[in-house]
Amino acid sequence: MAKLVYEGSVKNLWEASQDKLEFEYTDAYSVFDWGRMPDSLGHKGASLAALGAHFFKAAGDPATWRLARLAQSPWLKPFRGRLRETLECEIAALEGEGLKHHFLERSAPNRLLVKRVATVGPVEHKFGSQTLYHYTGRGWDEPTRLIPLEVVFRFGVPQGSSLFDRLSETYSAALGLTHVPREGEKLDRPVLEFFSKLEDTDRFLTWEQALNYSGLDYPTFERLVARTLVLATWLAGVFERTGLELWDGKFEWAISGKELWLVDSIGPDELRLLDPKTGTQISKEFLRLFYRKTDWFDAVKKAKAAAQADPSADWKKTVLLKEGQPPVLSKEFRDAADALYPSLALAVCGENPGGKGLPLAEMLERIKKCLAS
Repeated sequence: MAKLVYEGSVKNLWEASQDKLEFEYTDAYSVFDWGRMPDSLGHKGASLAALGAHFFKAAGDPATWRLARLAQSPWLKPFRGRLRETLECEIAALEGEGLKHHFLERSAPNRLLVKRVATVGPVEHKFGSQTLYHYTGRGWDEPTRLIPLEVVFRFGVPQGSSLFDRLSETYSAALGLTHVPREGEKLDRPVLEFFSKLEDTDRFLTWEQALNYSGLDYPTFERLVARTLVLATWLAGVFERTGLELWDGKFEWAISGKELWLVDSIGPDELRLLDPKTGTQISKEFLRLFYRKTDWFDAVKKAKAAAQADPSADWKKTVLLKEGQPPVLSKEFRDAADALYPSLALAVCGENPGGKGLPLAEMLERIKKCLAS
């Protein structure tokens, strides 16, 4: 009998065998680090499983990369020097071998069977008023282990992007940008940022911190950067062919020997997609926009800010005392959200879970109507 290894707010992990796990994608959703929200969305889990299986299979096929011809991509053209050389090496490797990943099969409509990856987090210390995460190298000799980073790629600065809050002349230059971009602006090249993965709260990291916390040797870290840029560029092309623009997203990686494996999943919960004509967001950001208009979200922002100044503060408890549980979606938003994930599955991989998927033009109209209300 399968054993529940981890119960998350939106995804559960089951132990299928000693070396295999099963991801169960539920119909729940989460925003702003809150955890499970009060609504559930019809056929969301099956849609995410369909999209995840589709992307893993496509990325693992060398023919996918040969057809993509990414060496000529305008997104990668601006890179020079050592990074350009590494990008070209990664493209050649993918064209010859495909992308290594942990996906095995879609074991049920809302489940993916994957190879097990060791997860070894930092040691946490409380010292004075500080919380210190010590990446000691403990467990780094595991044959296959999760790299404890969220690697975020960005093609632009859409509304709601956390990048906008960090942008300055100095930081923009460090990202390789020629100027400080405005909110809503597309970049002339994709940029990468890193965040912690196995801490209480995802924490922004410099590239130097990411290198040292990753446990990778320097050449492998270079490959991680280049492979992320190549994968993001390929993914942008996939969505462009459906009529959507990919603006940002995140990947998670594991290291097996010297091989980089793509792990976790790829889907609208990890990506931000926009309609290029109107700028309408057609991913989980659509749900965030509903909450940004509420008093509950204002309380979340204030409580999180206070918790940064006082790490001992429980920001969720503060919000519960002030505003209670998050509000349920309005009927209009709920109806649109129920169709969102099946519509993306229908557009990308031709599967329509529950028959709820709509043509993207119709789905966009529903979202625009909600946002205008």
